[in-house]
Amino acid sequence: MLLPALADEPCDASALNQSRDEVDQAKQSLERELAGQDWTVRSNNDDRLISVRLLHNGRSHTITGALAIVEAEVRERNRLLDESEHDLFTEVLLGQVGEHLRKRRAGAKALITEMNRLLSSRRTASGQSMRLVWEPDPAKGRETREALETLDRQASRYLPEGAREHLITFLGEQVTRARTTEGGTDWKVHLRSALDYRTWSRIRVQYKPGPQQKWIDIDAGMHGKGSGGEKAVMLQLPLFVAAAAHYASAAPTAPRPVYLDEAFAGIDAEMRGECMGLLVELDLDFVMASHDEWGFYREVPGVATYQLFRDPEIEGVLTTPVIWDGAERHVMIDPALTGGAGLDFGDDDLLPDEDYDDVPEAEDDDLFEEDDHLPSTVGDEFDTPEPE
Repeated sequence: MLLPALADEPCDASALNQSRDEVDQAKQSLERELAGQDWTVRSNNDDRLISVRLLHNGRSHTITGALAIVEAEVRERNRLLDESEHDLFTEVLLGQVGEHLRKRRAGAKALITEMNRLLSSRRTASGQSMRLVWEPDPAKGRETREALETLDRQASRYLPEGAREHLITFLGEQVTRARTTEGGTDWKVHLRSALDYRTWSRIRVQYKPGPQQKWIDIDAGMHGKGSGGEKAVMLQLPLFVAAAAHYASAAPTAPRPVYLDEAFAGIDAEMRGECMGLLVELDLDFVMASHDEWGFYREVPGVATYQLFRDPEIEGVLTTPVIWDGAERHVMIDPALTGGAGLDFGDDDLLPDEDYDDVPEAEDDDLFEEDDHLPSTVGDEFDTPEPE
């Protein structure tokens, strides 16, 4: 049966040389795969025929026999590896790493509790309250939920034997999954991925319409039914408390910035003040851009607001700071705009005269539209809204 199938194969000297090269390459590949003292690959030349034999501990085996030996060795080594991993997980779980993992989850729970405390003191304009729910991710299965309940119960070294074995099995499955996903990366990467407790849980945002009502999940359908201001508040309040939680691990002197762009558009003035008050209470350093928000609320002990003006005929932007001290606002006008001496520049700051040759002269009144005149004295104030 074999000879008729090879009848059309080339058998000239070039084809024979190519076949020898291919057999030799396959032999070298097999030697690399079976590297070790137990296995030996030998080849013999019988006239034009090349034969390759596989020896295990000095004994020659057929292909099927060698395959059976390899499969048996793989099973045994996996068993030894599983036992080694079991011992490793036991040591990790009962040592500092396991305790560190438990404390991190406890710290995360404390942060969620603190965030919910802050959220409970800030209701929306319609009286709705909000909260965060941190729970095992249902998509991870029952094993994850039970493992987290066991891990949060008490220090791992005090767990009963059955609970400890359950945790070890759970961690082993996480490492196996990480090894499969990450491929041939370092074992530290596998362990780091396996012990990332954040992937085992999820956070839900809920609201309650009234004191006697049930908590309801905020989803896309529910969020689309609210007013513009109500929707903005429901999105922003959880983000503010999340930002505060993110900065909790920073040094006490570290800045805690949040950058907001028209964050309070569509929200009524009272709720704006409360939202900014929450930013103050969370000790967040906020920078905000808005076309109509001054930030002058009694909930804010201090803020610097810069009014920007740009004339399309003149390069640059005029910035006028207005300082809010928690009770009053103070306009800081450049004296040069009100007939004073202006800013004091040193000689090194002056541009050469020729740089001014092409700049047309203009009267002060030409710089502003009729409704944009600055106050005539420094003590006057802009037409800014009264604090809420």
